[in-house]
Amino acid sequence: MDEGRADRTCPRCGRTTAPRDGRALRFCGTCGQMLTGAGPSFTSFGATPPAATASLLLGLFSLMPFVGVVFALLAIPLGLTAASQIEASGGRYSGKGMALTGVALAAAATLLWVSLCCGGWYPA
Repeated sequence: MDEGRADRTCPRCGRTTAPRDGRALRFCGTCGQMLTGAGPSFTSFGATPPAATASLLLGLFSLMPFVGVVFALLAIPLGLTAASQIEASGGRYSGKGMALTGVALAAAATLLWVSLCCGGWYPA
């Protein structure tokens, strides 16, 4: 029988629930416990460190004219630190892509602003 349609036993109270309308219940009717195999586990993904989120936001803000270089100079080390924390956490943290995207945006913005300020572009 398909796992999504099989009877399920509550791990907390031991009550067995039968499927309704061909679909298995997600929660125990007695104690409210989420039943095994009832859906995705939200604890299976690690938390995202605030430094990764800050790196992404600062990377986006680094695209702003004039003050973008300041944001970029903050985003690059913050994102690299967050990425190394995520690697060292052994799966407890996630969000490495977010941190590295912030670093990439900040690096691109830095190159853009430095080239514009150092004579890389002259209006005709």
